[in-house]
Amino acid sequence: MNKIVIVVLVFMQVTYLNAQKILPYLQACTEQSIWINWKTEVEKDAYVVYGLSKDNMEYKAEGLSEKLDSNYIWHSVQLLELEPNTRYFYKVYAGEEQSEMYEFKTFPSQEEQNGHFRFVVLGDHQVMADDRYEKLVSACKRKITELYGEDITNKVSLIINDGDQVDVGGDLNQYQELHFKQGSALNTILPSMTVIGNHEYYKDKKLFNYFSHFKYEDLAYQGMYGTDGEHYYAFQASSILFLMLDSNQSWDRQAEWVKEIVEKAEQDEEVKWIVTVAHHPIMAEQYIDDVSTFMRDAVIPELVKSKKSILFIAGHHHLYHRGQLNNDNLFHIISGGASWDQRWGQSEEKDLEEVQKTIDQFNYQIVDVNLEEETMDVYTYSIGNKDLDIDNQLIDHFFKKIGISKPSTPQIKSISENENDGIIIIESTSYKGEIPLNSTEFLIAKDADFKEVVLRNKRDFENLFGSSGPPLWETIDLNENVNILEWEIKNLLTEGSYYVKVRHRDQNLNWSEWSEVKNIKVKNDRKF
Repeated sequence: MNKIVIVVLVFMQVTYLNAQKILPYLQACTEQSIWINWKTEVEKDAYVVYGLSKDNMEYKAEGLSEKLDSNYIWHSVQLLELEPNTRYFYKVYAGEEQSEMYEFKTFPSQEEQNGHFRFVVLGDHQVMADDRYEKLVSACKRKITELYGEDITNKVSLIINDGDQVDVGGDLNQYQELHFKQGSALNTILPSMTVIGNHEYYKDKKLFNYFSHFKYEDLAYQGMYGTDGEHYYAFQASSILFLMLDSNQSWDRQAEWVKEIVEKAEQDEEVKWIVTVAHHPIMAEQYIDDVSTFMRDAVIPELVKSKKSILFIAGHHHLYHRGQLNNDNLFHIISGGASWDQRWGQSEEKDLEEVQKTIDQFNYQIVDVNLEEETMDVYTYSIGNKDLDIDNQLIDHFFKKIGISKPSTPQIKSISENENDGIIIIESTSYKGEIPLNSTEFLIAKDADFKEVVLRNKRDFENLFGSSGPPLWETIDLNENVNILEWEIKNLLTEGSYYVKVRHRDQNLNWSEWSEVKNIKVKNDRKF
């Protein structure tokens, strides 16, 4: 009798484990709909059961099943006529198999702009050889729980992924084993929205596998669809408009679509923020030429025509990088996830003026938009790299607040010249503003109208570039002991008359007005 009981218990345990192996994947959420997808190895009747509580799973939805390979069946069910900003519980079924019970929450309506809308950025993660992406997702989930509690779906709404979900796009198994399975701690409860990386094209030039897995064809802002299907698309969540672009393609029609979207959003009172996502960055301090000139030269100029464009998210480089355009209201970041090791000293490197920090560590972001106060905070957390084990360390925080006044206009406080060593020191007055100082810019010209600028010096209060190497692997701040309110010029001016002015920028990306112009008389006749 005991042996029979043991056999029955073992059979029940095996059956239970087998029944729990389905891992659903959420995507393409809106106010009233969501796609739920999952993979099985054989063709079976597939459906979703869902409801407003765990004890009231009263709805059932069926969908499509596509045979992508002999043992790879991809099931897709779209739930429709949902209530906005509402939590649902769900389970997926395939024959006798079933998933655990999970939950999701629909987006708030576009008119509903109170509380917080939060999303996470989990970038480039193409490594199949180990579980580094799974560790990154796990760290992100722990941080969300630490900050906001166990009720994740009521606190965070979305996962943004910036491309290279796989290493080889033609390998179906990589989608399942890497992107879906290693991300399942979050993508079973939060919808994911992706853009196309260059690795999605590897051995799959027509993106058959990518387009089979992801369901973005119905998403549009104000009915404005692109002419290339899911290569690029837009969607709105509360007051945030997301532009999801394909930086692998230099299509003029994509840039024209961006232009039309931005023009429409500029007139839309329900859009307060525009967040743009593309796989390739517009600049980088490592592998400096491996960027998208199309995004930089054709798309960015259209984005910055609206001050609502506040954030450009990229991947491709496997590290963290953050900066801001010099004369425009746009932050740009590289969220390199947990992919192949990219470190200092591997490539040609350049300290770029518009990049404030580059940190060669695996990372993710939590973006918190306070809809009522009209603020956006971006927090970047690190889990280190192969040489540095870090547990969810905050390595960057930046923000944007709507309605903040620009800094006070500075003045040139003093100009001193040492004729013996050729050093000229120009000092600005102190910074005054609602938000802390981020940058200063000095200009020297031959004329008072600054049509012939001969010297320019723009600096941020911090400039993280390079690493100390072993044993600490600390990122170096080149501006750690630099007073950016002062500019020391040596051996750069010849005798003559020059004009100088200065301006200040706060951490909200607001520049002050330029100071009054001051005259410099260089007395010596040496060319420094």
